[in-house]
Parts: sequence; structure tokens; C-alpha cells
Amino acid sequence: MKKLLAILTAGALAFSLTACVGTSGTLTLESDAIDDSSIMDEVSSLADDIEEALGGWTAPERFTYTEMSDEDAERFTKAVDGLEGVSYSAIGVLATQIVSGTNYAYLASGETVTATPELGLYIVSVYEDLDGNVSANSIKEFTMADLSRLYSEETEDTDATEMTGAWAVYEDLGGSILIGEALEGFTSVTEAIDGGSFIGVELMGTQAVQGINYAVLAKETLSDQNATEKLVVVFFCKALDGTFSLLEIKDFDVTQYID
Repeated sequence: MKKLLAILTAGALAFSLTACVGTSGTLTLESDAIDDSSIMDEVSSLADDIEEALGGWTAPERFTYTEMSDEDAERFTKAVDGLEGVSYSAIGVLATQIVSGTNYAYLASGETVTATPELGLYIVSVYEDLDGNVSANSIKEFTMADLSRLYSEETEDTDATEMTGAWAVYEDLGGSILIGEALEGFTSVTEAIDGGSFIGVELMGTQAVQGINYAVLAKETLSDQNATEKLVVVFFCKALDGTFSLLEIKDFDVTQYID
């Protein structure tokens, strides 16, 4: 905040110094004497920093979700200990939020404790107070249908679902980096995209079609001035002839799954 005030003060000072008195005694401004855009860019950047400090969700600097620290893993385990009905396993921390303590948004898998276990994907929000006590604030399941138009509720009762299978959660979530066909396909379809670069983070699911569809959580770095980073899900297909094609890319907004 002090830095923001300093920049605003400097901008006002620059404005006053570049004003001159004309022959009529009125003030005129030499508009090219200062760079308003650079000042506003700096102010905008600092405003973002202030928003973060006041509670905005931010992604970790390193997008290595499958390599959680022992501290992150222990925090998650404590938060979900004693919860019944589903057995949760942390995959990685997607975002954090500074409050009176810290909130952590975990990507997790969960298996129902039932006669026929079902595997699902979840965003688990964990709060850690200033004394180190932890609790699970919210747990929300999501599916590939939530993210993609390829398999939605609108098609569930049509003949289309008799030809294509539902999305299946990848069973080895958090087990390793992308390998095999998933890595080959992801690399093939993202290398051809202009305007940014992609790093595959996690294979989240597959779908049997005439071939196979893949859903990969990834970090996208845009080719803009700030090298903006964001989480996305890259959907691509491997056809029966072995060729890969991009289906779509969806932004993955973690906050949509946090109460």
C-alpha cells in the first residue's frame, strides 16, 4: 500500500511539474511530458498485489502438484481425518488464500466407501489457523462433464451415450507425470498452439469414443507482457488411426468449487 501511495504521489508530482503558465495566466499541460500509461500499469499491478494480500486466491509459484511437500500432505491428512463415506487422497495444492491464517485448495481424488467403490475428483478447501490447527472448509466433487461440452447432462438420455462412454477418472492420479499416449498426445496438440505454452500437470480422465478422449490438467503461460499463468484443462482425442487432434481448452477456475 505504501508503494502504491508513493507511485500515485509521484504521478501527481510529475503532473504538477509539467504544467506551465501561458501568457493568459491559465495553466496548460504538456501531455507528452509524462507517460500516463506506465504509471497506470504500475498502479494496476500494485492493486492486484493488494487484492492478493486481502484474500485473493493465488496459484503456487511452482506448478508441480504431483510433488507435494510433506507439510502439504500432512495438513490435508489432518483435515480429512475422521470424515466418513469417502476416502480422500491429495494430489496437490492448486491455490492458496491469505486470511487470518491460510486457506488451501487441494485437488484430490476420492473413493466412495461402498460395496462398489466409485472414484471421483474433488476440490478440498482446507483452512489452517495461525496456531497450526486445520479443518476442511468445503469439499466439492467435479466431473469432466462440468468442464467440457463433449459429455453433458443434455446428452445423457440420448442415443449418443450408447455410442460413447462416460468420462472415467484416471486411476493413478498423482502417481506420476504424464507418460505414454497421454504425454504424446498432449505434446502433439499443444505444440501447434500459438499465443502460449503448456505444461501438462495431471491426466484427470479418459472417455471411450471411436478412439479415446483425454482430459489433461495443465498450466498455460500466455505470450503477453506479464507471461500470465493459468490453469486449464486440455481435451484431445486419439483417433482409431493413431492421430491426435485438439478438441478444446477450458479454463479451470478453482474458486468455482470452493464455498
